[in-house]
Amino acid sequence: MVFLWDMQIKHNDMLDFSKYKFFYVNGCSFTEGGGLEEPKIRDKSLRPFYEKYYNVTWKDRLEVNWAGRLSQISKIPVINEAACGGGIMRSIRMTYDFIYKNWKNKHEFFIILENPDLGRCDVYHKKTNSHFIVNINPKDGKLLYATRNYHASDSIIEDDSLQDIFNNWADNHYSLENENIETEKALIGLYSFCKLNEIKIIIMNNNFTIFDNIIDESDIVFFDKKNDDGIHSFCLRNELTIFDEMNTFMVNTNDRHPGFFGHIEYAKRMAYYLGWSGKLPDFPIYYKPESINKFLI
Repeated sequence: MVFLWDMQIKHNDMLDFSKYKFFYVNGCSFTEGGGLEEPKIRDKSLRPFYEKYYNVTWKDRLEVNWAGRLSQISKIPVINEAACGGGIMRSIRMTYDFIYKNWKNKHEFFIILENPDLGRCDVYHKKTNSHFIVNINPKDGKLLYATRNYHASDSIIEDDSLQDIFNNWADNHYSLENENIETEKALIGLYSFCKLNEIKIIIMNNNFTIFDNIIDESDIVFFDKKNDDGIHSFCLRNELTIFDEMNTFMVNTNDRHPGFFGHIEYAKRMAYYLGWSGKLPDFPIYYKPESINKFLI
């Protein structure tokens, strides 16, 4: 399949990739590689179907998510701390920690942060001395689940036993309006801190509704003038979700996470957008039925 971005290179202020020794990303399952978990951590892994129908395989989801693919393109190592259910407050906290640990090398890395929806909270639990991913239904403010890690088998029993505590937290402390205000303030604070210290930071998903003119447009991922491009919206728009890739072969799944090939195409588009002009690795090629073999945007 030929993609529009294979022929047209459009990018923001170009990065000089040669000056960077590593880069950092954070976000939710869309950036972690959710839906492409290996059988070791997911009983109903879709990897066997990809092996059967596309003749592709992988060791773990970190290898095949868009950040891992961007690392393969640029030959720059990536530190990816995205996690299933993770929200922007978790990303901000961990990004500050990352910058602090690498302060002496702050001009040797760049940062790309996903900006997930507002139902993903970051809550510290004193007894376990841990930050929990607390997922809320934004429509009614009710707890969906709270966990330290959706795939950590060693803590799942204890996490299950703590749901009443986080139910109480959600009932007494969560407000969609307040979450929106606080996350925007926190993200702008991190962004301003990075700009002040000349640390390159790029934001995916332009979800700002209050401070919508603070972030420089060159620091927000816009692949074209119509669409701000997070990995999920990009794959939905271009029919590159796991559902799209599996539905071709009538595999029964409703998983709308970015697909194996969706991550590849997003990484290629991101690389071009950032100014990459070198050779691309020999990634597996995505073939779709002729009826929907078209240019994508």
